[in-house]
Amino acid sequence: SRGAAERRGVAAPINCRVCGRTLAAAAEQKLGRCATCPADYDEALLESLRTWRASAAKEAKVPVYVVFTDVTLQAIAERAPVTERDLLSITGIGRVKMDRYGEAVLDLCRAAADRTEDA
Repeated sequence: SRGAAERRGVAAPINCRVCGRTLAAAAEQKLGRCATCPADYDEALLESLRTWRASAAKEAKVPVYVVFTDVTLQAIAERAPVTERDLLSITGIGRVKMDRYGEAVLDLCRAAADRTEDA
């Protein structure tokens, strides 16, 4: 028999990947960590993602947040996904955004990973 939460479609709680505390705020859930836990990301990758997002938004004639919000960009920079599955595991990235922007985002993340390995 399935649990009541599963029948209602309630998502399982998301825990902070740094301290393990259950995350309540939407932004924290998207980042996968508490707002007070330290961020761990490549600043150059985040800048590359912001530059790319501005260009993609200009080309599509939409505000930058329509492409990805700041929190989503930070989540991408923190997790630095290199596969489609990794990228899809980030809250706020579904099939449509994956199909539209996934390859460009993954290319930036892979390039950042290559820079880190070469350092």
